Amino acid sequence: MIIDEKGKLFGKVSIIDIAVILVIVVSIIGGIVVYKNIEQGKIAPSESALINHNSALGDACVEFELSNVREITKNFLSVGDRVYSAETDKFLGEITKIDSTPYKDTITGTDGTMVFAPVPERYTLTLSVKVSGQQTQKGFFSVENTHFAVGDSMPIKTETVETTPTIKRVYMITENNDN
Repeated sequence: MIIDEKGKLFGKVSIIDIAVILVIVVSIIGGIVVYKNIEQGKIAPSESALINHNSALGDACVEFELSNVREITKNFLSVGDRVYSAETDKFLGEITKIDSTPYKDTITGTDGTMVFAPVPERYTLTLSVKVSGQQTQKGFFSVENTHFAVGDSMPIKTETVETTPTIKRVYMITENNDN
């Protein structure tokens, strides 16, 4: 027989031992799956539960900075474009303003001198994106529980452009500073 009168499989391993090992393995695999889904934004981390769903949501302006951008990319971005997370496809907000300045970098001359000068046909763009959400003690979270923190790089996309800008500023929109 496969299971003897003592409940051991092949006379060596207890069925209870196998069940315990199986529960441990399934728990570890489940933990890994949940952790990866949190990392990818498919499950909201527990700290984002700090959003008080009973209080009113508001709008924030998230300023994204893109450096060393070609003119063709600059031309494909427009006020009114809808912005999404490139990782999760969640809607983030709408571009309300685009500021463009010549991109500057350190350039080495033929004589070896280095100067900080504009790079031809390259730009630094600041995209102001209106995002609905709520300010918490952990920062600003969108309605979709996307966390926006100054200094973070965030892959974003529109209908025509996909890029990874840096968040330069996040502030709540009031009547006095509305874009």
